[in-house]
Amino acid sequence: MLETFKNDNVKYSHNQAIDLLKGVCIIFVVFTHFSWTAKERLVMGIPFWIDMAVPIFMLISGYVNTLSYNRKQIKSFADAYAVKNWLKSFVRYTVPYLIIFLLEAVVICIASSLKLVPDMTVKWYEYIIALFTGGWGQGSYYYPVLLQFLVFFPCIYFVVKKYAVKGLLACLLANLLWEVVKIPLQISVAFYRLNFFRYIYLVAFGVYTALYGASNRKVTIASVIGALTGILFLIVTQYLNYNAVIITYWQTTSVIAVMTIIPVFNAIVLNVKKVHKIFKPLMYLGGASYHIFLAQMPLSAILSNVSKIRIVSFLAEFIGCLVIGVIFYIAETPLTNKITDALYRKLSVKNTKLAKPDKA
Repeated sequence: MLETFKNDNVKYSHNQAIDLLKGVCIIFVVFTHFSWTAKERLVMGIPFWIDMAVPIFMLISGYVNTLSYNRKQIKSFADAYAVKNWLKSFVRYTVPYLIIFLLEAVVICIASSLKLVPDMTVKWYEYIIALFTGGWGQGSYYYPVLLQFLVFFPCIYFVVKKYAVKGLLACLLANLLWEVVKIPLQISVAFYRLNFFRYIYLVAFGVYTALYGASNRKVTIASVIGALTGILFLIVTQYLNYNAVIITYWQTTSVIAVMTIIPVFNAIVLNVKKVHKIFKPLMYLGGASYHIFLAQMPLSAILSNVSKIRIVSFLAEFIGCLVIGVIFYIAETPLTNKITDALYRKLSVKNTKLAKPDKA
């Protein structure tokens, strides 16, 4: 069902296309984490479509959270950082992550103790570091990035909401500035991958799309020009071996490259009003996408080595990660809901007590 509401005389909508996009993107994530060779990735054109999965998730996050802010009528930083307005997201991100992290830690601890993997030793403090850096496996940067998203989203939202196109441009410049300053600051690849700043512009464009849609023709034209620039950037850096001077890390998901998918994202979320029921399984995968993402972190490497026949290993990884991720989603979601409900009840009771006047 299409949900609509109004705020500040602007109409907003959230539709099933979001879950459809998430379903497609989580399939892309599982696909890209197979052990493809560099040549295979280029032949399949992975930089142009598969690598855009997480950037699309960032666009969706900016878009959906903007709709949420307007539903909740969040109009100040005090509102945005109020516990009641970020607690649900924090719990939803953290509980399933902690389950996967603990499972990974136990397996690694056993493997290390029994010397199941040659030369594998993990010291106690490395587990603590891993806890705050996303654990182990493919895509382990995602949880830390989501926590930073919760922290910085209000800033991006209010900048874009107040200044519109100028705010969007400011976020683009901030993103580019981060790419520049990482060089003299000697930011490592390991730190860069864990940092939310590389996604500032994507989140900002998600916000802009939710607030203003395609009302500004110049922005629409600029986004198309940006997409063409992104395609050119990917061609020269990935296929023609051009060594970029500033955009040196994670080039296929850099601020220039990801401009490629912005017009496509806008076209879908602003024009798709109804999704055919044939796509419901894909939409369900979209709803389970975070759990699938977490499940594939430890499973990807294991399942991709089940057979010497590559197609068998690929199918085992691809199907296994999706199926187990969905099972994890079904089994874990009630736990997250119970924890969230309990925390909100306690928060409600606390606020009620604070609101009561002191006795004379």
